[in-house]
Amino acid sequence: MDKAEKLQELKAKLEELTKRNPAHCSGTESFIGHTGHSMSPELFQEIEALEEEIKKLEQEIKSS
Repeated sequence: MDKAEKLQELKAKLEELTKRNPAHCSGTESFIGHTGHSMSPELFQEIEALEEEIKKLEQEIKSS
C-alpha cells in the first residue's frame, strides 16, 4: 500500500469515528472546547491519534 492509499484509508476511518460522535464538528482543533466533555475519552484519543497520523502522512507525501 502506498502513502496516498494509506492516507485515504485513515481519512475514511476518521470520518467513521466522527460520525459516531454527533457533537464533532469539522474543525479539528476547535471541537476540543465544545465537545471534549460529551465524547468518550477513548474515542477522543482515537480521533486525535488518527488526525496526527494523517497530518504526518500528508507532510511525507508533500515532501517526497
